[in-house]
Amino acid sequence: MADSEKISPTNDHTPSAASRSKNIMKWIAGATAVLSLIFGLQQLVGWVFEYRAQKREITEQLELAKMQRTSSDYHAAWGSLEKAYVMDQQDREVNEARENLAMEWLENISVKSGEETFTDIVNRILPALSRGVLKAEGQRKADLLAHIGWADFLRWRDGNFALKPEASYQKALAIDSSNVYAHVMWAHWILWRNGEVAEAAIHFKKAVASGRVRLYVRDLQLSALLNLHNEDTEDELVRVCHEMWRNDETIEDRHKRRIWSVYSSISGRIRRANTTTGQFRTIIDPVEELATFRWLFENWERTANSPVYQYILACLQEAAGEDEAALKTFQALRQNSTSRNLLLPRIDAGIRRVKAKLVE
Repeated sequence: MADSEKISPTNDHTPSAASRSKNIMKWIAGATAVLSLIFGLQQLVGWVFEYRAQKREITEQLELAKMQRTSSDYHAAWGSLEKAYVMDQQDREVNEARENLAMEWLENISVKSGEETFTDIVNRILPALSRGVLKAEGQRKADLLAHIGWADFLRWRDGNFALKPEASYQKALAIDSSNVYAHVMWAHWILWRNGEVAEAAIHFKKAVASGRVRLYVRDLQLSALLNLHNEDTEDELVRVCHEMWRNDETIEDRHKRRIWSVYSSISGRIRRANTTTGQFRTIIDPVEELATFRWLFENWERTANSPVYQYILACLQEAAGEDEAALKTFQALRQNSTSRNLLLPRIDAGIRRVKAKLVE
């Protein structure tokens, strides 16, 4: 009988304890990896949800600030942008909005005496401009630098006389030689310090020539000239008004009131009519000055039936060679004047003078 094959118990297919342990460890590792993935996905979903919620909040604050800025509520607009900035200090749109608001606020700044100073506002918004300068280039950088100079001017007004606004204007023009803000703000600073009108006029001219923010340029130019009361600035004021008439620009009523005071005051344009000869010293071509004067005041309600307006009109008509029209204006003025009219001697002299010309 053949030897039967013996089967050893150790040769069966039952897994050993080591093999089972190894399989368990693989299962645990796989489960752990799955759990880690699930946990990671949960974290990612949470982060995405939080990020989107934050972006929505930032967008809402930006939109709110835009509405507040449109209504010139700069304090509230800045508060809205501060909330957005705290949420994300690197957000490009937020930083740009802060810079734009800071520049506009400086351009239109106003304070109530005893409640706030220029310095209070400047200190609040200046860091945004300084940070912007570090990242900006070209015209944008020059704009920011010019507004930093304007901020220094405002603090100078509050008594910080160590500040030199022109330093920032110089830096701005070194980057952008035609920068509108640097030129117009520097011109204003020159006149504020009672500097040369001719020097300021060069900067104003370059600011106008830039073609940017024309309304702001004219506003600052007229304000600067009207802040001073001397013959040079009055002459320049007439030239600027003439240029605005030629360019079909507009003059705000608040400026027009002050320009009229220059024309109408005894210490202003009336003195240009010599009490002896009666000749009105025109600043530009007499015909052009007459047209400019009419453009300024002819249809302005404050000069309706004004003896001073009629008197200056007659003088300018005479200077422009419109003698017949001048005589009619003088005579109508004389007829409607009372004995208390301080202009009577000048009016009578004008009538005699123009009549003499007409009979020559």
